[in-house]
Amino acid sequence: MKKKPLILILIIAFALPLLVWELFITNLAKTTTQSLPDKPLGTVKKAMERPSHPLVFWDENGFYKGVSQAEKETKKPNYKIAGGIIPHHLLPSFMIADFFNRLSAQEPNTIILLGPNHDELGDFEVLTSLYGWQTPFGTVEPNDAIINSLINNNLAKVDEDVLAKETSVSAIVPFIKFYLPKAKVVPLILSARMTQDETRTLANDLKNRLSNKTVIVAAVDFSHYLTSPLAKEKDELTWQVMKNFDYRQLFTLNNDYLDNPPSIATLLMAMQKRGTTNFDLLYHTNSGELLKDSSISTTSYFSIDFH
Repeated sequence: MKKKPLILILIIAFALPLLVWELFITNLAKTTTQSLPDKPLGTVKKAMERPSHPLVFWDENGFYKGVSQAEKETKKPNYKIAGGIIPHHLLPSFMIADFFNRLSAQEPNTIILLGPNHDELGDFEVLTSLYGWQTPFGTVEPNDAIINSLINNNLAKVDEDVLAKETSVSAIVPFIKFYLPKAKVVPLILSARMTQDETRTLANDLKNRLSNKTVIVAAVDFSHYLTSPLAKEKDELTWQVMKNFDYRQLFTLNNDYLDNPPSIATLLMAMQKRGTTNFDLLYHTNSGELLKDSSISTTSYFSIDFH
């Protein structure tokens, strides 16, 4: 019975230093963590992967069919491309592929991509995104500097939810990544409600950002829901309006002619202000011609480059 107090004393004598040491180490860890500067935390945040929009509009067979046709038919230009018009429907994928194949020799580092806000969603007339864009060939990164400048100038507003579902951007980014693997993107979707003055203000800002390394592209489809012969008639008027830089008439055109006058107007105004008003009509067709059925409801397409 007398041995128990001795054993208890030995246990306490052995355990007490361990307990004191553990308390000391715990307190030291807390103190060290609290005294860490903000910089390492900032470094961790920068190292985190940027959010990106998932691949939504993708037709693998159509994509590679378009690429194959472009490889056979594209003639690289002997001039620098300043801007262009392409479809965003994927049926004429060869037209999209051809444009970016032509542009690839120039190796631009930024594409300012204009397109319609088809569903007129969001609470601002020009919406953009600071997310990346997933493609089968890697992620297309945004040009943060240009996008943030547009936001700060109250010319655009971020809306990731709306941008993620907009075909005029998400259908095009795989072509950008395939042909211009290092290029970044400035995605801008425009409300059809924009006025000429609002469009001109945007174009004035964008024209100062254009160079051989920054190219502006409008991904717009033209005549909608008409038969192929009627679509051709409407397209002839639209073509004359674009050739003449006739903004007054451009803004009167409805879906019989094109799906987003402000995108085309912004491009044309930026080209005029930059002095790059020479252009080549690369392709013009419609879905009725492509599908060899003149009676179906069609969408028509232009591919044009400016230099």
